[in-house]
Amino acid sequence: MNRLKSLMLLVMVAVLSITLVGCGCSKKETIYTVTFDSNGGTKVEKQEVKENEKVEKPSNPTRKGYKFKGWYLDGKKYDFDTEVTEDIKLKAKWSKVADDDEDEDYADESTTVTTTPTTNNSGNIGYGYNQNTPAKPTVTKKVATANVDMPSKTSVAAPIEFTVNVNANDDNGRKAIEFLYISDISAVEKIEVKENGTWKVLDLTPDIYGIVGELNISNMSRTYRVTFNTAGQYEIGYALMDYNTGDDIAESLKTVTVEYNKPDIKLTLPTQLFVGEDIELAIESVKTDELTGTNVIGQGTITTTVVDGVKSIAYYNNSTSSYQDLSSKTDFNFNSVAIESVNEKFKFVFAKEGKYTLNIKLVDANDNTTVIVETTKTITVVEKQAPDVIVSTPDKTTTKVPTELYVYTWDANDYAGTNVKGIGTITSTTAPTGVSKIEKVDSQGNVTDTGKTDSFEISETKVEGINSEYKVTFDQAGEYTINVKIVDATDDTIIIAETSETIIVE
Repeated sequence: MNRLKSLMLLVMVAVLSITLVGCGCSKKETIYTVTFDSNGGTKVEKQEVKENEKVEKPSNPTRKGYKFKGWYLDGKKYDFDTEVTEDIKLKAKWSKVADDDEDEDYADESTTVTTTPTTNNSGNIGYGYNQNTPAKPTVTKKVATANVDMPSKTSVAAPIEFTVNVNANDDNGRKAIEFLYISDISAVEKIEVKENGTWKVLDLTPDIYGIVGELNISNMSRTYRVTFNTAGQYEIGYALMDYNTGDDIAESLKTVTVEYNKPDIKLTLPTQLFVGEDIELAIESVKTDELTGTNVIGQGTITTTVVDGVKSIAYYNNSTSSYQDLSSKTDFNFNSVAIESVNEKFKFVFAKEGKYTLNIKLVDANDNTTVIVETTKTITVVEKQAPDVIVSTPDKTTTKVPTELYVYTWDANDYAGTNVKGIGTITSTTAPTGVSKIEKVDSQGNVTDTGKTDSFEISETKVEGINSEYKVTFDQAGEYTINVKIVDATDDTIIIAETSETIIVE
């Protein structure tokens, strides 16, 4: 608080200096004489007082047999808070006391008196000048108070709003200078005050930064907000100073910590993560305004309790527009780049299902140590559930009669949307050449001979779209097995689903 008061006084001096230099003049001091007429009491020395200053209240005179009532001017009791603007003569006023009390010299009844309890011969407690005279109560002036109510933290470029509450108490109406103090003006973007529901920017000159204006003290509440442009810890203070003397009336000082809006890392992954499939991870920086231009490097790790769970990691090379395999199966890093330009991609293939934890750090490229932002994400990799493909035939049929055969998808499960094709075979250990014809029936009911007797094909379609119909003619009795494989449309070696059905031919 002493620092705030010193700064306020320096500001007052600055204001006065600017005023005097600005007008190019100086003001001659006027001195007035204040004379004290003790009116029969002990002598009181006169005082020389500068114009508009206050006379210092002297020690009370004494007069035997009389009680001092105070100093009076023109018949009215004088208020020592009054500014002197002319020569004045103050006269003491007395009141006679009883004969029993003539040996006592009485103080001014307006003077603060502190008394100590005493005990008389009867054991009763008494106060004051003797055991039977009660003392006058202690009178203490209650000065104005001010309190700054504000959050302890904010962020750069985000205005911090705070309220100043003033309780005038006995200083109500006292003329004062309102003072707003911020410890580092260079860190301030702007200061605003709320007036009639509208924010008004305060235009405060840096040399005398802080003086808001003059006012007569009253019970009041003011709302301010300050926008900082630099992170750090700052003091915000509010004070009221006497307009004439510069004396401190009320003050409040609080500390606020201003932090940068920390950037964040946005991770983008597929919603479903399956064993054996390429899983692309996109890494992007967001909310980087406060650190634009800062070069960072990326440090990524993947950890798991699954033994040999990671099959491979690849990094997308923007210059070649292709993925390049990394030698490590646990670490994935990227080179220095401006933090606002972080937009990297990696591709993972997992060999086993389980939980895997990705940790990504953006580290200051200057020292490769200071972590600017870090994020962690745990993912779950599962085995992909194959679609349910149904082969439907009668349990029994007879030779020479075309038998209906249907192949369709009951549930695509995790392969919905996957392009597939199918390969079917008909085999028999008892009648190896027992099939004479396989025909394809299209959606319009048209029948076409496939020209094959041991296999048939399912045309490319979405896995959920499989719905094929065939007619099979058997020439020999026996037990036949119908086997259907559903494979990836782009790679016959990837079997997505496989099913079989047995039919008896009589």
